[in-house]
Amino acid sequence: MTLLIMVFRKMFNNRRLVLALLLGLIISVALISSMPLYVEGVLQRLLTKDMEAIQADSGYYPGHFLYKGDLYNTIEKDKRCTLYDQLNAYLLQDVPVLAGVPHLAQARFVEMGFMSMLPDGYQGDDKNEKRIVSLGAKTDLQRHITIVDGRMPSDKPVDGVYETLVTEGALNKFHTVLGKTFVVTNGFDENMKPIRVRPVGVFQPKDERDLYWFENLSSYNEKMLMDYNLFQQDFMSDTAFYATAGQWYYAFDHTKFSLDNIHRFLDGYKIISKKLVFPGFSLQVPAAPILEQYFQKEQELRTLLWAMNMPVILMLCFYVFMVSSFKVNKEKSDIAVLQSRGADRGSIMLQYLVEGLLLAGVALLAGPPLGLLLCRMLGASNGFLEFIQRKALPVRMTPLAYKYAAVSALVFIIAMLLPVYFAAGTTIVNRKQEMARETKATAWQRYFLDVILLAVSIYGLYTFELRQKNLEITAAEASQLQIDPLLFIASTLFVLGMGLLLIRIVPLLIRIVYAVGNKLWSPALYATMLRVGRSSHQYQFLMVFLIMTIAIGIFSANAARTINTNAEDKVRYANGADMVIQAKWQDNAPPPGSMDPSAQQQMEINKKPIQYVEPPFEPYTKLQGIEEATKVFTKDKVAIRFNNEVIGGNSRFMAVISDEFGRIAFRPSIISESYWNSYLNLLAVEPSAALISRSLSEAYNIKRGDYISVSWQDQNDLQMVVFGIIDYWPTWNPKPPVGSTPDPENPHKSDPFLVVGNLSYFQYNSPIQPYQVWLKKQPEATSAQVYDGIRENRMEIVSMVDTEQDLIRLKNDPFQLGINGTMTLNFVISMVISLMGFILYWVISLSDRAFEFGVLRAIGLSFKELVGMMVWEQLLSSGVAMIIGVIVGQLTSRLYVPMFQITYSAAEQVPPFHVVSLATDQIKVYGVMIGMLLIGVAVLTMLLRKLRINEALKMGEE
Repeated sequence: MTLLIMVFRKMFNNRRLVLALLLGLIISVALISSMPLYVEGVLQRLLTKDMEAIQADSGYYPGHFLYKGDLYNTIEKDKRCTLYDQLNAYLLQDVPVLAGVPHLAQARFVEMGFMSMLPDGYQGDDKNEKRIVSLGAKTDLQRHITIVDGRMPSDKPVDGVYETLVTEGALNKFHTVLGKTFVVTNGFDENMKPIRVRPVGVFQPKDERDLYWFENLSSYNEKMLMDYNLFQQDFMSDTAFYATAGQWYYAFDHTKFSLDNIHRFLDGYKIISKKLVFPGFSLQVPAAPILEQYFQKEQELRTLLWAMNMPVILMLCFYVFMVSSFKVNKEKSDIAVLQSRGADRGSIMLQYLVEGLLLAGVALLAGPPLGLLLCRMLGASNGFLEFIQRKALPVRMTPLAYKYAAVSALVFIIAMLLPVYFAAGTTIVNRKQEMARETKATAWQRYFLDVILLAVSIYGLYTFELRQKNLEITAAEASQLQIDPLLFIASTLFVLGMGLLLIRIVPLLIRIVYAVGNKLWSPALYATMLRVGRSSHQYQFLMVFLIMTIAIGIFSANAARTINTNAEDKVRYANGADMVIQAKWQDNAPPPGSMDPSAQQQMEINKKPIQYVEPPFEPYTKLQGIEEATKVFTKDKVAIRFNNEVIGGNSRFMAVISDEFGRIAFRPSIISESYWNSYLNLLAVEPSAALISRSLSEAYNIKRGDYISVSWQDQNDLQMVVFGIIDYWPTWNPKPPVGSTPDPENPHKSDPFLVVGNLSYFQYNSPIQPYQVWLKKQPEATSAQVYDGIRENRMEIVSMVDTEQDLIRLKNDPFQLGINGTMTLNFVISMVISLMGFILYWVISLSDRAFEFGVLRAIGLSFKELVGMMVWEQLLSSGVAMIIGVIVGQLTSRLYVPMFQITYSAAEQVPPFHVVSLATDQIKVYGVMIGMLLIGVAVLTMLLRKLRINEALKMGEE
């Protein structure tokens, strides 16, 4: 109890520092605890979108589970009933348990298929009277249908006739009416006696959107349905098993899928898949392949978040260490007295440990809820420092978040105790000696910590470059190479190392400036230079802190802009233009499957080229919202001939109208506008001119002026002259596909190749072939305007690429949201912590130097000169640190922002990853810096006004 009282009294005496320390701890715990919450929230949103995409793309409900098979042809007769009973028991009892999520609907369907049906008593041989029907039964049918005509069938035969339900479509297909009796026979099993059936009711689903209806409703137009129990009793017994097919269906609630249970669902799916392997049976679970990707996506997102958050985490750790050092410095004399009076290091550490535990306890209570709030706010990010009204991320508090919070609190307690540990070994004599030797070099200067940090960070950069080369050479997935943990902290180590190195140099520069003009400086500036030059160690903490916060803020801003810009560039490059349309071309080719095999074989022998009819092009140029349109021909898998050698493989030929293409296509950011125009001008010089890819040039030593030809199945050799060699071209990826194996003798031979020529030359020397239409929209035009124009003109479109919509999807992509949200948070935290640390330092500095200011005022220094001295001191310490922070931040961005490629494969980095820095982001940082200096001057001026000379002098005498 006495210990607690001492701790509380000490905390109250230093309440400002304790409050600053507590705020730092809360922010740190909130940031770190938010990481697992954010990962789960982002992946949950991604999971929801992917589940919705399953339904949109395939028509299946996302929780669709269907096991179906042939019960007749692939199973021996005496084993059919036993196998069915085993399957039925397993699918009814074990599958729901193994799935681990509730189901919204369930159904079983059995049938006897391809039965011959004739009217009862019919003796003729008219083929029109013979029908093919399936007799089936489905569980729980009555609850999901409405009888629109007739009645429900009986659950037992009526006068030897089985009553059935049919759809309106079935009545029409069978050319019959309700109440008419038919005789159904099985042509596959002679032992089965003819069955008499009679449709007595017409049904329709109560709700066609009901998950119970897992099959296409039109399939019931060939079926008659009877009571399920009656079907099982009479046609699925040990002695008479005639069912030909069975289906077991569940509609699992996909909204219950989460990162917590998809592991269980997939494990259950694997067990079920292995258990239900029988000839003629298949299992449909469309969600399984999507869910299997989430383990990798989770790892990629965690890696990305750690890489983005690590600089801020280390910065917060440094902030806690700095504030704790301020606090310990104020209490060093008390610690020294306790040490001299017999207190050992352990007892002193215990006091501060209790204090740290109290602060950590408060941080653990407040941090995770704050982290949850941050996650919800970050879900509204639409870009770096951009927010829109958007549905909040589906985040919830989890035990893992508190585990992260507890570990982070423990780490920060250690950071708090480090200054105490070093101070606890100091006696009162040592303390007086330290105060007398304040100009002694600090430990990091003596042991060259700055050089060590720079060496480690540069090694991290080397490791990254080596990793990227391995990815490019092997064409491997990024996830296949292990990530060195050093990559996460390399940028922060570089910031700290560069900051310390420049701080080592700054005092020397100030002394030189002081010596050069020592007779010219005003008293305030003279005193300031003297103090900063001789007592630079007093400003080191502040300067290092400001360098770190500002550099990390700039790094976060540049990283966010770089990732966003590169992602958008990849979309634009892959698409090629605002819109790319493939119109429908009429041709003389027979429809697929319309010819018998002999006719197809004969056509292959004749090899007549397909003749196309070109649709009108002019309507595209007049579409509302379209500024310009051009024709672009693209053909993959072409044969390139050079020096009598045929080059196949992954080769593409493109034919363009050079001037139109230059105005409409997206220019790759890596190519300057002048180079882009010069390439296009080369095509305009000569109709047969060609641009070839550098991969083709290096693989086969093709140079400018060489002749090549391009051909494919419907195209004879097209002779061309090489006029230029290009590295990148819209829509073309020069990187080998992931997983490809390069030729060890000539690695470029496995690379993709490209040949670009003139469209007019190509069309003059070949029959007309389908081309794409590339469109450039007007600046204010929307996709909706273009879509409306296409509908109004009744244009037949086979496919369309819309870059605007792809960019919108990119911004809504959960990974992109995660990047923007995290970087925005990091930038804001950096600026807030920077401001907090800055004000805290100068407030503490002023209170510690009250006696010094009192003496200066007493010897005649005016208040204005005193304020001027403080302003100069801020500029020479904080101002210089801020400038260094900007320089280090920009340098760090250039060197280490490319490390965010660690989650991408080399083949995905097209165009190449490049660092982007926007002036608007820099202005925000500069605004914060100027604001900090102004706030600092205002606070210091206010505190100086409150300073009383007599009290300061009296305090100094005491």
